[in-house]
Amino acid sequence: MKKKRFMFFLIPAIGLFFALGDLSSTAAQESAAEEFTLEEITVTAQKREENQQKVPIAMEVLTGEDIREIGRNDIDEILNNISSVLTQSGDDGLRVSIRGISNDNNSFRMIQASAPTVAVNQDGVYSNRSGNNQSMYDVERVEVLFGPQSTLYASATPGGIVNIVTADPKTDKYEGSGTLEYGNYNLLHTEGSLNAPLNDSIALRVSFNTSVRDGYLSNGSADEDSKSARLKALFKTSDKFSFLITGEITRMGGQGFASAKPFDTVDGHWYDNMGPAGLVIDGEVDDPWTSAAGNAGRGRDQNRKKITGRIDWDLGIGILAVIPSYTKSINKSAGTTTDRGANFYTEDNGFGSEKGIEARMTSSADFAFKWIFGANMYKAKDEQHRIAEAQDEGVDNQYNDQWNDQDTKAIYANLTYPVTDRLRVSGGARYSWDENETINHEVPGKGGVAETWEGSAMEYNDPNYSIGAEYDLSDNSMLYGDIKSSYRLNAGGVAQKKADDPDWQMPPELLTAYTIGAKNRFFGNKLQLNVSAYYYDYQDYYANMPPSSYPVWNEETGTWGRGGELVNIATGDAVVYGADIQTSTIISSNDKLDFSVSYIKKYFRELIFDFPDVINIDFGLPDLDCADQDMPQAPNWKLSATYSHNFPLPNGASFRTSVDASYTSKTCLNWMAKGVNIDLTTGEAYTTDTTAVRWQDAYTMENASLTYTHSDGQWTLSAYINNIENYCVKRFLDGQGNMQVGNPRTYGGVLTVRF
Repeated sequence: MKKKRFMFFLIPAIGLFFALGDLSSTAAQESAAEEFTLEEITVTAQKREENQQKVPIAMEVLTGEDIREIGRNDIDEILNNISSVLTQSGDDGLRVSIRGISNDNNSFRMIQASAPTVAVNQDGVYSNRSGNNQSMYDVERVEVLFGPQSTLYASATPGGIVNIVTADPKTDKYEGSGTLEYGNYNLLHTEGSLNAPLNDSIALRVSFNTSVRDGYLSNGSADEDSKSARLKALFKTSDKFSFLITGEITRMGGQGFASAKPFDTVDGHWYDNMGPAGLVIDGEVDDPWTSAAGNAGRGRDQNRKKITGRIDWDLGIGILAVIPSYTKSINKSAGTTTDRGANFYTEDNGFGSEKGIEARMTSSADFAFKWIFGANMYKAKDEQHRIAEAQDEGVDNQYNDQWNDQDTKAIYANLTYPVTDRLRVSGGARYSWDENETINHEVPGKGGVAETWEGSAMEYNDPNYSIGAEYDLSDNSMLYGDIKSSYRLNAGGVAQKKADDPDWQMPPELLTAYTIGAKNRFFGNKLQLNVSAYYYDYQDYYANMPPSSYPVWNEETGTWGRGGELVNIATGDAVVYGADIQTSTIISSNDKLDFSVSYIKKYFRELIFDFPDVINIDFGLPDLDCADQDMPQAPNWKLSATYSHNFPLPNGASFRTSVDASYTSKTCLNWMAKGVNIDLTTGEAYTTDTTAVRWQDAYTMENASLTYTHSDGQWTLSAYINNIENYCVKRFLDGQGNMQVGNPRTYGGVLTVRF
C-alpha cells in the first residue's frame, strides 16, 4: 500500500514536467530581451566543473557570500535551513540527516566509532568525524548532495554528501578580505584572508577565523571559543600540472556541548517532563535553555592539526588527481556529571589520528563520454580514557578506556555514455574492504563489576552499484532517474553483544535507493524548478536502547536485584520515501524568491528486541516489537521560503533586505517509543511509554537580514536576527535522557571589507 501511494504521487509529477518543458521554449523567446536572470552556479559534485542544473543529482548549493551576510557561521545552522536536512551536535561532532537517513545511535560519544550516515567533506577530503564548524571560513560554497554517491566518492555514506569548498590560491591577482562580527551573547567573530601570487606559477593564500561567545545554556555551556588558521600553497608549473598543499590548525576551548533539561511542549508552552511513564507537568519552564541537573558544564581543550595535498595532472585522455591527508587531534574535557543519581568529577582524555589517500582519473572535457575511476585508503585510530571521581559517600570511582580502529579501502568507477544528443545512460560500481573494531574496558561506580567488551573486527567487502539515465527535454530541462546502493558499517555491534549469542556481530546497514527527478529553467532563466522523488529500502538498520537488567531474587537478603542484561540492540528493516521541490524565481531585477518543500515518511518495516525467556515466561513481558513505528529525524513536512529585495541608491550603493521563514512538522527525536524498567521492590519488569518527550511539535522559524553594499563593492555592512520568535527546538533526545536543543534568538552586525 505504501509503495502505491509513492507511485500515485510520482506519476502526476512526471506529467507536469513534460507540460512545463513545452512552455519553457515559448516563454524563453518572450523574455530574451530581459537583463535579469538567475545566475549559473558551478559545482564539482561529480569531480568536474559543471553547471548545477546539468548534474543529475538532487542537491542544494549555498555560496560563501550568502553565508557571511546572514550571520550563520556554524555548518549546523547553515544546513538545518535546507529542506530534507536536519542536524544534531554532540561530543562526537556534527550529525547530519538527509531525507531521514541519520545517525540514530542511542547516545552521544566522544569517540566516532561508526562511519557517518552523511559525510562532511572539506576540499574533497573525507573524515569520519564531522566537527567541521571551525573550518567554516574563507568558504566559496557548500554543496549538499541528497542520497548515496558511493560510485563517485571515497566514502560510501548512504544519506548523502556535504562538500565544503574553501577558496584556493590564485596566481593572477592580489586580493584579501576581513570580517568583523559582533552579536548578542557577547559574540565576537573575526575572519580574514589574503591571496598573494609570488609569480605566474606560485601563489599563497592564508586565512584565519576566531569566534568567542557566551553559552546558550543556563550553566554557560553550548558556548564557543575557537581559533583556526589555514595556509594554502599552489604550485602550477604548467596548464597541465599543479600541486596544492594545505595546512590547518584549530583550537577549541570553552565548555562546548552539554545537554539541556528534558521538557515537553504543550500548546506552544514548555513544561518540565519528569515522569518515566509519560508527561508530568510540574510547571511551565521559565527558560527552556536550562542545563540538565548535575551537568555543571565541562571545560574542554581540543586541538587539531591537519595537512592535505592535491596533485592535478592533465594526461590528455583524462586528469589524474591524487589527494593525501593526515590529521591529528587531542581532545580533553573535565567537569562535574551525574550518572544514575551519583555525582562525579570526570576527566576525559582523547587522542585520534586519520590517514588517507585517494587517487582518481577523470575524463577530459573533450572525451567522447564521461568517466571516472579511482581508489582510496583511509585509516582512523581513536582512544579515550575517562576517570570519574565519586563525589558522594558509598560510591566508587568510575574508569573507562575505549579504543576504536577503522580501516577502509575501496575502488570505484562511474561512466556516463551519450546514446543520443538528448539521452545519456550511466553505470557505476564500487568494491570496498572495511574493518572496524572497538574495545571497551569499564569499571562502573556504585560497586559495579568491571566489564571488557572486545570483538573481532567487523568486516564488509561486498560491491555497491549505480545505474541511471538522463534525458534533455530541452536546453533548460532535464529528467533523470537512478538506482543506487550503499552501506554503513556501524561499530555498535562490536562492543555490544546479544546475551544469548556472544558470537553475534551486527551486519552492515544496507541501502538501496530509487530516485527520479527533473531540473528545469523556465521563462528565460527566471524560474528554476527542481523536483525529485525517492524510495529507500533500508536493511539491517541498527537500533539500541539503554541497557537494562531483568530482576533476580536474592535468597540471602530477601530482596530483588538486577540480573543479566536484556537484549538492548537489534537490527531491522526500514522504509523511507518522499519528495523534494526546490524553486528559485527572479521576480524583477531587484526581487528574488526561493521556496522549497520536502515530504518524508520513515518507518520500521520490521524490528524486534528478542528478550530472554526469563522475561517472556517468568515475568510475562513480551518481546518489544517496533514494526510500523515512526523513526527519528524525519519530519513529514519541511517548508522554507526566502524573499530578498534590493534597493538601489542614487550613488551606486544599495540596501538588500532578506527574510526567510520555515515550517517543520512534528518530528520524532528518538525511535524508542517504549523502554523496559524493573521495579526492585516487587521484581516486576514493565515497559514505559516515552511518547510525551520524544517528539518535537510542529514549529516555524523566521530570520531576517539587512545589508548595505558600498558603491564600489569594497565593503558591506549587514545586520541580522535569527530565530526571531526565540523558539527552543528540541533536536535530539538519547536513551539516557540527554536532550540537545537549537539556538535561541541571536542578532548582530557583520562588517566585511575587500581589497
